[in-house]
Amino acid sequence: MRNKDKKTIVLTGGHAATAALATIEVLKHDANVEWDIYWAGTAKAMEGKRVRTLESEVFPKMGIKWIDIPAGRLQRKFTRHSIASLTKVPFGFARSIKELLRVKPDIVLSFGGFIGLPVVVAARLLSIPVILHEQTVEVGLANKISSYFVNLSVLSRHASQKHFNKKYSVVVGNPVMSSVLRVKTKKSIGSPAAVFVTGGSRGASVINETIFSALKELVNKYKVIHQTGAIDYEKAKRLQDSLPSSTRPNYEPISLIHPLEISKVYSKADLVIGRSGANTVSEIAAINRPAIFIPIPWVRYDEQRKNAQLAVREGFAVLLEQAELTPDKLVKEIERVVVNWGRMAKIRPESEFNVDRDAASNLVELVKKHAK
Repeated sequence: MRNKDKKTIVLTGGHAATAALATIEVLKHDANVEWDIYWAGTAKAMEGKRVRTLESEVFPKMGIKWIDIPAGRLQRKFTRHSIASLTKVPFGFARSIKELLRVKPDIVLSFGGFIGLPVVVAARLLSIPVILHEQTVEVGLANKISSYFVNLSVLSRHASQKHFNKKYSVVVGNPVMSSVLRVKTKKSIGSPAAVFVTGGSRGASVINETIFSALKELVNKYKVIHQTGAIDYEKAKRLQDSLPSSTRPNYEPISLIHPLEISKVYSKADLVIGRSGANTVSEIAAINRPAIFIPIPWVRYDEQRKNAQLAVREGFAVLLEQAELTPDKLVKEIERVVVNWGRMAKIRPESEFNVDRDAASNLVELVKKHAK
């Protein structure tokens, strides 16, 4: 048996845990290359709060070597934490230079965002090949800047190609974990229907509060699986305890779902309610479940709304604006999806999202092509 080539890769980026996990799966099972894998990221999810990023919680336990990068970013509102955040920018760049010199990677793969930007720029200055993966339909500021420093921009959707140099960009789709790809399409809706509510790994307080207000009505009709995030979990548990014994089993609050366990929840779900980040939309498209998407309204380039609009055009989603989100409105939208479940949950052979099924493998092939 031929010995595998040995190469080192540094992965980086923000809010890309599941796309990165799908890529890491392929790297770890590469038949020709033995990859030494590092993740350059930040442990703190939000300035001023003791909430850890999903990457810092999950990746070290998987044997991925952690590089801590002080990450500075422009915040939507100026707060007492804004100055501290901005001062981290030069420190993040300096740390990136230092760590890349130490690790000596053959290539850097960035999944974008403000966390990945200093690593990308540092790699370029050190003549290390860099690939950028863009998950969203609309490119964010950090990725737009990063694109000028990379060897290749790898895109998920054709719509985003207008933001990149076509000579140095290619569309391969958005990587989806193999466990999610194995979730079977449901032939019929459950009785009662299972509604999975998620605001992402850290939860979404606006969605949580709406669910809390509508909870008594919802559990009379549906099984509600509610991923709250750490901040609202204790409140959710108290509400569960306050429900009548007859409906209490219909509410299952969960603080955090490990990404490698999310497929088990998807298998139970008949429909999904959540934000419309690129990875969430790709996963729901892959499992053929109807969804109600509530885009984050303050994202700079409105990429979540555009992700949701693509899902609506594909026929498996409803877009509910946060400004219109009320308990009554959400209950009505759930009822509408349940009525149209058969049409919305069907397999779509011509879906633009189908490219995601091979995206991780195709991305790794590009990584191998561009590595030193």
